Order: sequence, then C-alpha cells, then structure tokens
Amino acid sequence: MLFAAVVLNSQKDSSLVKATITEDFGVFQFNGILPGKYTLAISNLGYADFKKRIDFKGDDLDLGSFILNSEAQNLEEVTVVAEKPMVQVLADKTVFNVENTINATGTSAFELLRKAPGVIVDNNGGIILEGKTGVQIFIDGKLSVLQGEDLTNYLESLQATDVEAVEIITQPSSKYDAAGNAGIINIKLKKDKSIGTNGTFTSGMTVGDFGRTNTSVNFNNRGKKGNFYGTYSNRFGKSTGFLNLLRNQFGTQFDARTNSIYDRNTNNVKLGYDYYVNSKHTIGAIFMEILTTVSIPTILEHLFVW
Repeated sequence: MLFAAVVLNSQKDSSLVKATITEDFGVFQFNGILPGKYTLAISNLGYADFKKRIDFKGDDLDLGSFILNSEAQNLEEVTVVAEKPMVQVLADKTVFNVENTINATGTSAFELLRKAPGVIVDNNGGIILEGKTGVQIFIDGKLSVLQGEDLTNYLESLQATDVEAVEIITQPSSKYDAAGNAGIINIKLKKDKSIGTNGTFTSGMTVGDFGRTNTSVNFNNRGKKGNFYGTYSNRFGKSTGFLNLLRNQFGTQFDARTNSIYDRNTNNVKLGYDYYVNSKHTIGAIFMEILTTVSIPTILEHLFVW
C-alpha cells in the first residue's frame, strides 16, 4: 500500500518520535531511533487504523508484514468533519501538519525537524533529506538568508507552537531556486488573519541531560489594508553531544569516546509589515535580529587501547 501514514510514538508519554510514509509495496523504515518501547500506528483513508507495540533493543528490527482491514460501514446519516491528517502526501510535496497537536508543545522548530518524514539531523546539526545533504531551508516560501550555525540558532529559538506545518519537497519545481539538488524544507509559520490587535505568549521546557527553556511573545495588528506584526523568542540552556569512534590499526584497537557540553543562549527578534495591494498581491518588509552567546564547550575525552 503506497502513501500510508506511519507514526512512531513513545509508550512512556505518547509523544511523537518519528513520522514517515510507505513507499512502493508498502515498505517503510525509520532511521536513528534509540532503543526503547514504542507504539507503531499506521493509517490510510478507507482502512481501519493499525497499532502495534514495539520493544526496540537497538539492533536491526524487521517487523514483518501488516494487513490493514478495509473499513466499510452502512450508515443512515453521515457527518463530515474537516481535519488535517498529521502527514499529507500531495502531488509535489509531503506535508507534516503540526498545528494544534501535542507534537508542537514544549519543543523548538529544530527539534520538530527530527520528527519530520524523511528528515535526519546529525550530531553536528546538519540536515539530511532522504540521504542527501545540502538541503535548502525556506521560511514561508522564501529561501532563508541564514545558513549553518546561524540557521540552527534561529530554529532552536523558534517555538514549535509557532509552526503551522513543515513541507518536504524532494523534487522542487521550476518556481524554486535551482541551486542544490537535495530538496527543500519549507517551514510555514502561523499567521493570524483576525482583524484587530492580538497576541500570544508561550513558554516550554525540555529536560534531558540538562534543562532547556523556550519562550516566545507574538503580536499582530491587522487592518483591511495592512498588517504589522512582531515576534520575540529565545532559547536558554545546555545541551550535550557525543562522538564514539572504534577503529583497528595494525592489530591495535582504539576506542575513542568524546562527550561535549554546550551552553548556548539565543534571542530572536522579528518585526514585519505587509501592505495588501489587492487580493493577489502583497508588499512586505521584515527586520530580523538574532543574538547568540555560546560558551567554550566542555569536552570530556576517553581513549581505550587494546
């Protein structure tokens, strides 16, 4: 079965770990999953949802074949409720809808990318799309002027609750810049279309080896001919990274283990104004400032030789 949505959730708190879609003959795979207990959920239009508990030990795991049962019922009355699925497969892109879901709570937009279908974030913050590097990042359909560490800092300071959807485009059409062939990830931010002045305040915290906090304040002043808006967001806290290398050289085995601790604080300010020329054309200007402070990382190295 092609294009069925496959979701991997943690059994501990039901949080999303990774999402993907099936390829030809219903084949799917997850990469970079840590050992643990998960719930696998498969869904497709016209079929009953399938769920299976998995205890992943860390080795390669073949789950075998699953059969989805057709869901057909005779109903006297039908009520249609519009609701976006978490993963949508369209003709030109795959859309990861995260608006108003638990997956967009307490994390940053950078962490959200780790859960997106076909996307892998390596230990150095590099973004890989279906095995290819050099991915272009777009924000609201426009190529991001930020690259490398600056882009990572911005995405880490951006609340996941400010993201409406993540679009994964593996084969960009001619309307996009031709530079790079690894694909495009377009991050669509929420836009308030209500007339008048309104705003939101959100705050989140994640705890791993260390605690990290994200906070954002948004305001929006929309009229019939224009919209003035702004955002302040931040990210404070420490994070860890590790690199393990095992090699054999002339009969000697070297086992090197490195653990790094980073203390990175980021503040992000964005102000913008849109002028509505008509129903199809808008002229806008955006000011953005990102301030990041990073302390010298603490590096712990161990080398074992046999």
